[in-house]
Amino acid sequence: MSEQLPEPSRCRSCRAEIRWGKTQNGKNLPVDAEPAQAGTVVLDSHGGVVYAGVLIGAQLASVRRSTRPLYEPHWINCPDAKTWRK
Repeated sequence: MSEQLPEPSRCRSCRAEIRWGKTQNGKNLPVDAEPAQAGTVVLDSHGGVVYAGVLIGAQLASVRRSTRPLYEPHWINCPDAKTWRK
């Protein structure tokens, strides 16, 4: 069973509430703090670490049919996203 997610932080550019998750590649992924109907990211917290799973295809469809929340990567909605792209 997953632990509760920590309190959200704020984007340094637009000040929106965000959550951070670690992808399977070890990268930090900012997501909007609130679940979204168009979301593609699931968040799980284990041992104090929040993991972000980006879903596609059948996995995404399956989670969308459930009650599990999905989140959008913050760069989709942040007006300053280009500033942070590498």
